[in-house]
Amino acid sequence: MFLVGRGADSTSSLLILRSDSLKNEFSVASSDHIAGKLKEVFNTDMDDDGNPEIVVYYNSNDAINSAKVLCYEFTGKNVHQIKFPNLTSKTQKQYRGSDNFYVKEGKLYREFNIYDEANHTHQNPLGKKKIEYILKNNSFDLMEME
Repeated sequence: MFLVGRGADSTSSLLILRSDSLKNEFSVASSDHIAGKLKEVFNTDMDDDGNPEIVVYYNSNDAINSAKVLCYEFTGKNVHQIKFPNLTSKTQKQYRGSDNFYVKEGKLYREFNIYDEANHTHQNPLGKKKIEYILKNNSFDLMEME
Protein backbone atom coordinates (compact mmCIF):
# COMPACT_ATOMS: atom_id res chain seq x y z
CA MET A 1 0.00 0.00 0.00
CA PHE A 2 1.13 3.47 -0.76
CA LEU A 3 -0.07 6.69 0.81
CA VAL A 4 0.48 10.04 -0.76
CA GLY A 5 -0.39 13.12 1.28
CA ARG A 6 0.05 16.64 0.16
CA GLY A 7 -1.14 20.03 1.21
CA ALA A 8 -0.57 23.27 3.00
CA ASP A 9 -1.26 23.94 6.64
CA SER A 10 -5.00 24.31 6.06
CA THR A 11 -5.95 21.58 3.57
CA SER A 12 -4.52 18.28 2.40
CA SER A 13 -5.33 15.56 -0.07
CA LEU A 14 -4.81 11.86 0.43
CA LEU A 15 -4.39 9.20 -2.19
CA ILE A 16 -4.14 5.66 -0.86
CA LEU A 17 -3.11 3.07 -3.41
CA ARG A 18 -3.36 -0.68 -2.95
CA SER A 19 -0.86 -2.89 -4.72
CA ASP A 20 -0.27 -6.63 -4.89
CA SER A 21 2.94 -7.10 -6.80
CA LEU A 22 2.66 -10.91 -6.71
CA LYS A 23 -0.67 -10.83 -8.57
CA ASN A 24 0.26 -7.65 -10.46
CA GLU A 25 -2.91 -5.92 -9.21
CA PHE A 26 -3.05 -2.23 -8.46
CA SER A 27 -6.01 -0.03 -7.54
CA VAL A 28 -6.98 3.25 -5.90
CA ALA A 29 -8.19 2.46 -2.40
CA SER A 30 -9.19 5.95 -1.32
CA SER A 31 -8.92 9.55 -2.38
CA ASP A 32 -9.93 12.11 0.23
CA HIS A 33 -9.59 15.82 0.78
CA ILE A 34 -9.18 16.82 4.41
CA ALA A 35 -9.67 20.21 6.01
CA GLY A 36 -6.54 20.16 8.09
CA LYS A 37 -2.87 19.29 8.30
CA LEU A 38 -1.73 15.69 7.90
CA LYS A 39 0.17 14.55 11.00
CA GLU A 40 0.71 10.76 11.01
CA VAL A 41 -0.16 7.56 9.16
CA PHE A 42 -0.10 4.05 10.65
CA ASN A 43 -0.17 0.81 8.62
CA THR A 44 -1.24 -1.96 10.99
CA ASP A 45 -3.53 -4.95 11.52
CA MET A 46 -5.17 -3.91 14.78
CA ASP A 47 -7.77 -6.69 14.84
CA ASP A 48 -5.37 -9.50 13.79
CA ASP A 49 -7.71 -10.66 11.01
CA GLY A 50 -5.01 -10.65 8.33
CA ASN A 51 -6.49 -7.56 6.64
CA PRO A 52 -4.41 -4.40 7.05
CA GLU A 53 -5.75 -1.08 8.24
CA ILE A 54 -4.44 2.36 7.37
CA VAL A 55 -5.03 4.93 10.12
CA VAL A 56 -4.63 8.58 9.11
CA TYR A 57 -4.41 11.26 11.79
CA TYR A 58 -4.67 14.96 11.00
CA ASN A 59 -5.34 18.24 12.80
CA SER A 60 -8.54 20.00 11.75
CA ASN A 61 -8.79 23.71 11.00
CA ASP A 62 -10.73 24.61 14.15
CA ALA A 63 -9.59 26.95 16.94
CA ILE A 64 -7.68 24.22 18.81
CA ASN A 65 -6.46 22.10 15.88
CA SER A 66 -8.39 19.12 17.19
CA ALA A 67 -7.43 15.63 16.04
CA LYS A 68 -9.39 13.83 13.35
CA VAL A 69 -8.83 10.19 12.41
CA LEU A 70 -9.67 8.25 9.25
CA CYS A 71 -9.36 4.47 9.19
CA TYR A 72 -9.52 2.18 6.17
CA GLU A 73 -9.46 -1.63 6.15
CA PHE A 74 -8.36 -3.61 3.12
CA THR A 75 -9.88 -7.00 2.31
CA GLY A 76 -8.47 -8.31 -0.95
CA LYS A 77 -9.34 -5.72 -3.62
CA ASN A 78 -11.98 -4.11 -1.42
CA VAL A 79 -11.55 -1.22 0.99
CA HIS A 80 -13.99 0.25 3.46
CA GLN A 81 -13.80 3.10 5.92
CA ILE A 82 -14.23 2.36 9.62
CA LYS A 83 -15.94 5.08 11.67
CA PHE A 84 -13.70 6.50 14.39
CA PRO A 85 -15.50 7.18 17.70
CA ASN A 86 -15.96 10.63 19.18
CA LEU A 87 -14.66 11.58 22.60
CA THR A 88 -17.14 11.26 25.45
CA SER A 89 -19.07 14.46 26.18
CA LYS A 90 -17.21 14.95 29.49
CA THR A 91 -13.81 14.51 27.87
CA GLN A 92 -14.80 16.77 24.96
CA LYS A 93 -15.43 19.62 27.42
CA GLN A 94 -11.90 19.23 28.84
CA TYR A 95 -10.19 18.69 25.48
CA ARG A 96 -7.97 21.40 23.94
CA GLY A 97 -6.16 19.51 21.16
CA SER A 98 -2.40 18.82 21.01
CA ASP A 99 -2.93 15.06 20.67
CA ASN A 100 -0.25 12.40 20.51
CA PHE A 101 -1.24 9.16 18.72
CA TYR A 102 0.81 5.96 18.63
CA VAL A 103 0.41 2.23 17.98
CA LYS A 104 1.67 -0.28 20.52
CA GLU A 105 1.08 -4.05 20.39
CA GLY A 106 -1.64 -3.65 17.76
CA LYS A 107 -3.63 -1.05 19.69
CA LEU A 108 -4.02 2.62 18.92
CA TYR A 109 -3.39 5.04 21.77
CA ARG A 110 -4.18 8.73 22.11
CA GLU A 111 -2.84 11.10 24.76
CA PHE A 112 -3.58 14.77 25.41
CA ASN A 113 -3.77 17.26 28.27
CA ILE A 114 -7.14 17.95 29.88
CA TYR A 115 -8.26 21.29 31.25
CA ASP A 116 -10.99 22.72 33.43
CA GLU A 117 -14.08 23.33 31.30
CA ALA A 118 -13.87 27.10 31.89
CA ASN A 119 -10.16 27.25 30.98
CA HIS A 120 -9.76 28.14 27.31
CA THR A 121 -6.19 29.45 27.57
CA HIS A 122 -4.46 26.08 27.11
CA GLN A 123 -2.43 26.79 30.27
CA ASN A 124 -2.31 24.90 33.57
CA PRO A 125 -3.68 21.49 32.54
CA LEU A 126 -5.46 19.35 35.14
CA GLY A 127 -3.59 16.29 33.90
CA LYS A 128 -3.32 13.92 30.97
CA LYS A 129 -5.95 11.72 29.34
CA LYS A 130 -4.93 8.45 27.72
CA ILE A 131 -7.35 6.55 25.50
CA GLU A 132 -6.90 3.05 24.12
CA TYR A 133 -8.72 2.16 20.89
CA ILE A 134 -9.31 -1.51 20.10
CA LEU A 135 -10.62 -2.65 16.72
CA LYS A 136 -13.10 -5.58 16.77
CA ASN A 137 -15.55 -6.61 14.04
CA ASN A 138 -14.78 -3.45 12.02
CA SER A 139 -15.73 -1.21 14.93
CA PHE A 140 -13.63 0.71 17.44
CA ASP A 141 -14.05 0.30 21.18
CA LEU A 142 -12.42 2.92 23.36
CA MET A 143 -11.27 2.77 26.93
CA GLU A 144 -10.30 5.93 28.81
CA MET A 145 -7.30 4.97 30.90
CA GLU A 146 -6.51 8.16 32.78
